[in-house]
Amino acid sequence: MSRAKSTFGIQLSDKPDPIYVGSWKWSRDGRFANAAKIYDAARSHIVGLDSRRSELTARGKLTKAGIADELSKQAKDFYAKVQRWRGSTLIGHRRQAEAEIANLSSIQPRDPSDAAGQLLDMEMRRRFSEAPERERGKLLSAAISGNAPELAAALTRGPAWLSGVSEPVHEQLRQRAIPEENRAQVSELQEILEALDQTDRALNIATREIARMADEPPPYTVYDPPEPERSEDEGDEDQGDEGDDERKELSLAEGGTIHIEGLSKPQDTKAA
Repeated sequence: MSRAKSTFGIQLSDKPDPIYVGSWKWSRDGRFANAAKIYDAARSHIVGLDSRRSELTARGKLTKAGIADELSKQAKDFYAKVQRWRGSTLIGHRRQAEAEIANLSSIQPRDPSDAAGQLLDMEMRRRFSEAPERERGKLLSAAISGNAPELAAALTRGPAWLSGVSEPVHEQLRQRAIPEENRAQVSELQEILEALDQTDRALNIATREIARMADEPPPYTVYDPPEPERSEDEGDEDQGDEGDDERKELSLAEGGTIHIEGLSKPQDTKAA
């Protein structure tokens, strides 16, 4: 997949340092098109409100309260768009991509009517999480290597915290449940999920800054996204497979480790 390397820092008139809103490293066509438009709109709204504020201040025709009222109208318009974008695009695309990934896995969710199967999964996860650390290491090694498919399926169907494994190990189990012939398609779907995460992050940054400039709180909760690590090589994520066959350590939730021969590194699916 072609990736355009691009990093954006927005310089606002009242801040000494630019606001970093992330990098868009995916196509702006096809299934990425709608998310890319929302991402670009989030960035442009920050710049637009800042420019409008500077323009109104320079004219000197409005009082401070008048300027605040004008900016408040623009902020409310943006908040309404954010709620519409999330409801009509981001959530829908995420659910669709996650459903497609689930269908491409060899481990399918239990049927809601399969009470016996769900109870079996719960019991296997409970016994695994309550086992001594050394025994859990052996069980997990068997699950990942394919020698305990029932345990692997039970751990994969539940979230990491419920299964008693770390997120990287849980991701390793999910990846190993993908048949070889489906992995390219799943990789592209995971790219879509990452792009949606980046878009949502941009919306939160834009909301936070617009609320600050307009002194108008949004009608929805805004989390404060962590600043992503940046380097000169950002965007060049396609690394070789060097070291994939080396011995790897997979951390358990409680801090112990197990050593498994020939495992590839778990993929990092976190958004920037």
